[in-house]
Amino acid sequence: MDNSNEVQAALAVIGGMDPASDEFKKVLAQMLVRIDPHKPFGTPLFNAIARVSVGMSFEGVLFRLLGGKLEVYLRQRSQDETAFPGEWHVPGSFFRPGEKARDVADRLASEFGTGISHFTWVGQTPFPEDERGSGMSQIHLVEMWRDDNLRLDDHHGWFWVEELPAATVHSHRDFVIPIALEVFRRRRGR
Repeated sequence: MDNSNEVQAALAVIGGMDPASDEFKKVLAQMLVRIDPHKPFGTPLFNAIARVSVGMSFEGVLFRLLGGKLEVYLRQRSQDETAFPGEWHVPGSFFRPGEKARDVADRLASEFGTGISHFTWVGQTPFPEDERGSGMSQIHLVEMWRDDNLRLDDHHGWFWVEELPAATVHSHRDFVIPIALEVFRRRRGR
């Protein structure tokens, strides 16, 4: 039986079941056991799992001083994202099973355009009302291998911390960036 037939058979089995029943949960658990936890889940499956679990994310906050003003590096989510479409945020990603912070930092090279050479944990904040479910953001100040290789385009760029785009992910505007900013300023003696 190919995957398409397996999916159709599974849907036929669970389609008429009460989602609160033990039998439904058993069938669903048998399906989930077949997923390789070390490979990307894909957006639909990730969102479904995130809705019923608690996730941990790595947020990489990069600051720079330019002309006496402090800027933060942000990227814009695509318009077809299921969560926060078109909104700006610091680059970040959810931990995958078995990953360490360095593993997630290495994956973020694609968002920054260059690798993270060093990162320092500076705090965390819960996000109990995220569109995908609840979780915790680990906030890291990051340094890059090559600042001159940072992605700078219509969806990646620098913004003054006092003038973030109106469409900035609320948890980043209200918690992630301010927590990182407090530590950054304290370290610089400002």
